[in-house]
Amino acid sequence: MAQEEIGYRIDLKKLDAFFAEKTKSAKCPFCEKDEWTLPTAGSVSINALPWGKADGNMYMVGLPVLTMICTTCFFVRMMAIPDPALRASLAEVPDAE
Repeated sequence: MAQEEIGYRIDLKKLDAFFAEKTKSAKCPFCEKDEWTLPTAGSVSINALPWGKADGNMYMVGLPVLTMICTTCFFVRMMAIPDPALRASLAEVPDAE
């Protein structure tokens, strides 16, 4: 029997609770609206930002982030995923084949 693959989806209520606890405002810093969209509809494709040393040498892995886009001005907001509270906003779900 094959092991089922696990994917992730965003629990929007948990994510809203995380933002309310950790940030002063959910408003966009440019247009001050508070409507955000995720670039992946219904699932999470965790993005990775390259990072490395000040001398320009880059590590082979990236920093995992959740990307959100303001629906008014298209400002891109990113929150690091490693934080246990933010990771808890992601619900595990079986991957559909």
